[in-house]
Amino acid sequence: MTLRLTKLFVPGFVRRRFAVKFLLTLLIVAAIVAVVGGATVLEVEDLIQDDAEDRLESTATLQAENVAKWVATMRSQTRVAASADVYATEDPTAIRRDLESIATAGSESVHAIHYVNSSGSVIASTDASVENQTPRAISIAVSDPVTAVSDDSDAPSLAMSESAYEADAALLVAFAAPVRAGDGVVVVVGNIGRDFDRLHRQRDAVRTRVLNAEGKGVLSPRRNNPSPVADTEAFAAAMNGSSTLVTRETEVVAFAPIPDAAWVVMTASPTSEVYAVSRTVARNVLVLVGVTLVTIVGIAVILGRQTVLPLVRLRRRTEEMATGNLTVSLRSNRVDEIGQLYGSLADMRDSLRRQIGEAQAARAELRRQNERLAEFASTVSHDLRNPLQVARGNVTLLEDDLAAADEGVREELDSVASALDRMETIIEDVLTLARGGATIEETQPVDLETVAREAWGTVETDAATLMVEDAPTIAADRDRLKRLLENLFRNAVEHAGPDVNVEIGGTADGFFVADNGPGIPPQDREDVFKYGYTTAESGTGLGLSIVRTIAEAHGWEVYLESDAGARFVFTDVNSDSEE
Repeated sequence: MTLRLTKLFVPGFVRRRFAVKFLLTLLIVAAIVAVVGGATVLEVEDLIQDDAEDRLESTATLQAENVAKWVATMRSQTRVAASADVYATEDPTAIRRDLESIATAGSESVHAIHYVNSSGSVIASTDASVENQTPRAISIAVSDPVTAVSDDSDAPSLAMSESAYEADAALLVAFAAPVRAGDGVVVVVGNIGRDFDRLHRQRDAVRTRVLNAEGKGVLSPRRNNPSPVADTEAFAAAMNGSSTLVTRETEVVAFAPIPDAAWVVMTASPTSEVYAVSRTVARNVLVLVGVTLVTIVGIAVILGRQTVLPLVRLRRRTEEMATGNLTVSLRSNRVDEIGQLYGSLADMRDSLRRQIGEAQAARAELRRQNERLAEFASTVSHDLRNPLQVARGNVTLLEDDLAAADEGVREELDSVASALDRMETIIEDVLTLARGGATIEETQPVDLETVAREAWGTVETDAATLMVEDAPTIAADRDRLKRLLENLFRNAVEHAGPDVNVEIGGTADGFFVADNGPGIPPQDREDVFKYGYTTAESGTGLGLSIVRTIAEAHGWEVYLESDAGARFVFTDVNSDSEE
């Protein structure tokens, strides 16, 4: 399954080249490292930036909560001061005494408490220096909340300064509420700078300010210009009670609303400081990824030089060996697997060179032996045929001279003639064995049916029949093929009888010759092709040996099937179309 998928999706030039596969593998690894590293950088950067923004928002929220607690304390202190009954007396001394008692019992943040009568004058205060003054004379930050609670139409029960004011080297915020007994207003002045002086000072890289609805600094009374962030949607959302954060070009700003006060705590820090850790981590991760990629490239170069290049050189040398050049150098000084591979191939080259040399020597020796055998066969044929021809001529003369002789003499002469024919056949078989076994160097297209019928005509077949069906055109030596078929036909007639039916036809990779005779016993089937094997008294035992010899000279395989009759099958036969 894996191999099929590989062939389907991987191009052939990649599968055939280790160097390409090696390079692609390294590129894939490098791409994975780069992608994972990039994703890690983005994820870590986002996490750290989110954490930095959360800390900035937390700082703003914490400061807002602290200011809110202070405002709540001062509002509570104001309500306590406004609930006293002494104001109904309009006695400045009594009221002053009561105010001092309230201030002493109250919060340490209480700077002063004033009582403003219905005429708008401070008639009693814990700070004697402001008595008989109007709230406006003290500060607009005092008069505004007094005016707010003195308004008869929908006046709030308590009002406070929009911003702090400076007095007595302190940052003060006024809280005003109408008294319960009387027509005046009590003003509680709280020292916000005592607890929150740091809110209007920049510490490290973080700047914290308390802004009013106009965007002005509550704790910076001398700065009347609104903050640049006052026009942002984030500031408006904070004034409506939502904690927000905005990233500007040069800084990150967090807003947190202060309940019960129209104030907002703004915490700002330069972008470079907020995201410094994020960028440092991102830079370090990128450096790590870069080092990893450089390392991969270095490993690729080293492995390429130590593995891919030697394999490429080895492939080229083996290709030279494949063309027949067995003198290529396969020397290597390496002792690892690559060196061992070079050594193994060198041993194989040397062994192959020896085997080729031995095979060439054996072929030359075989050629010499075949030549000697052919010379011997020719000599034997010549030396035996001449006496046989003389004997055959004499037998013919005797037959003519003894035409009137008795029947017994004629039978003896026929026996002599038969013996001479047998000797002629033996000589022909010996010559065929000597010459037919030589390797066939050149073949020609031969129509099997035509040669089969020619061979059939040379055999005394009497009542026997030959059937040819789907006989192919094959590449063969015509004369030797004809002799092969003659021997098979003669063998069929001799062993199956004069009325035998012989069939010849084509197979997927060759042809067959079959008869309907009694067949060959299973125990004898392995021996039929051996020299000298015969079951007939007059047989030479060379006929089927010649068949095998001629088949092997063509490079064919021959085997016997004998379930019903004898069927000789020839395989590995090259058809004419394959030549």
